[in-house]
Amino acid sequence: MKYLLKILILLIVVAVSLLIQRFGPENPQTGKTLPATHGQVISGYPHIADGDTLSFAGERIRLFGVNAPEKAQMCTRQGKGYPCGENAKRYLAALVGEALVTCDPQYRDKYDRAVAICSVNGKDIGREMVAAGWAVAYRRYSTQYVGAENSARGARTGIWQGSFEQPEQWRIEHPR
Repeated sequence: MKYLLKILILLIVVAVSLLIQRFGPENPQTGKTLPATHGQVISGYPHIADGDTLSFAGERIRLFGVNAPEKAQMCTRQGKGYPCGENAKRYLAALVGEALVTCDPQYRDKYDRAVAICSVNGKDIGREMVAAGWAVAYRRYSTQYVGAENSARGARTGIWQGSFEQPEQWRIEHPR
């Protein structure tokens, strides 16, 4: 009986330890749970899932503070539709190329993706995507890239060359 009690206590301690490692503390700004890797850098050569999502060996990373058109999203330029979601993905793929990407996770989102500030060759990928006009500043989560968005809009680059639906609104209207 004592032996079973010790095993049970040990199992509880291990389970609690794993939960703490997995979910970590909460981000005081958002109340969202930080990933186990918060404060630790994730780096590698990612697969590009879409204009604001990278994948490192199955770990999906959402770029912090930006929102790119969805892969299936269409935009309009000079009165014609074009696949702006695919263009955003291609731009991100070209930006990353074959270079090493480094990400600093900020928290985990409701889909259990790490949301991170990522860089390639010393450049903030989120800022580059917004500055090129292939993503918008995701103001609900951060105002960090609003200046870059204003510059892209003024230069009429990327999606700002025509008209588009905000990616968040597009997702609401086109649920998977």
